[in-house]
Amino acid sequence: MNVENLKTPPTQLRNLVKHVNKRNFNETSEQINQFIKDHGLEADRSSLRYLFTAINFSDPSPTVTVQLQAKLLGGQLQRQLQSSSFVSNICFAFDQHFANSQKSLKPSETAELIGQVCRLTGINKLCECVFALAVTHSSHPELRESARDCLRGSITELLDSYLGNNNSSSATSGLQDISIDLLQYLLCCLKIYVTPKLHEQFLIKLREEFPRQAVPLILAPFLYGSTTAATSNPVRANASETDAEAEATTTTEIETASSSISPSTSSNSCGTDALNEVGIEDIYDHLSEIIFTNQVGTRIEGTLFHPMP
Repeated sequence: MNVENLKTPPTQLRNLVKHVNKRNFNETSEQINQFIKDHGLEADRSSLRYLFTAINFSDPSPTVTVQLQAKLLGGQLQRQLQSSSFVSNICFAFDQHFANSQKSLKPSETAELIGQVCRLTGINKLCECVFALAVTHSSHPELRESARDCLRGSITELLDSYLGNNNSSSATSGLQDISIDLLQYLLCCLKIYVTPKLHEQFLIKLREEFPRQAVPLILAPFLYGSTTAATSNPVRANASETDAEAEATTTTEIETASSSISPSTSSNSCGTDALNEVGIEDIYDHLSEIIFTNQVGTRIEGTLFHPMP
């Protein structure tokens, strides 16, 4: 089933979202997840797109149904943290929502749209940052600017929470359960949105959790720079040292053996050196002379013993 190409979401999905309530919320959430599992990436994007479209984020007093729909959306956004295609999934769905509602949104509402989505869905700070980072790749410049404005505050709050700054709890950040791939993605973007001091504090904390000997390969350049490759594997480093020692020992033995060579060998060596001093031009001329002489001799012999008729 090509869900992505349908102009409207499948009836199953529309009915689940439309009729969600407090009693069937968990069952509805499970059925949406099963729908995505059965139909793959296209269903994942279609679900996100429909959930975004079904909610009016600028409504100051959302109904209970809208709040539950937003909670469903929050669950799907949290699930994107485990997806390798979270950037394209979120951009596809959110761009579609923005394209449908762009005409009715004021510039101020557009600027606050990402913040409204985060507040209404109740996603944690990590998911908020990942959502905003994904939207920085949107095809709409207004959304990209809104996402960057949101990130300047949210990433700082995320790191402060993780580091325990300002009496905040690290458990609320969500960084404890972040995947290695997602952490790498976050590290690529940090310098744009946080101060150098906060960035360094975060790296120090990560180095405590990922010692040099056990740091994942994709995180090593961010935490330890280019020196990690030579020292991250102590077994290989020790082997290199052993090889160097063995090579030095072998060199010493060769030098000792060379110093005890007999005089006759030395004489031969001198003769070889003298031979090497003969110019290449002289050798070439000598060989040419020999070849020419042989050819002339052959022709003369042919003339003597096989006269022309």
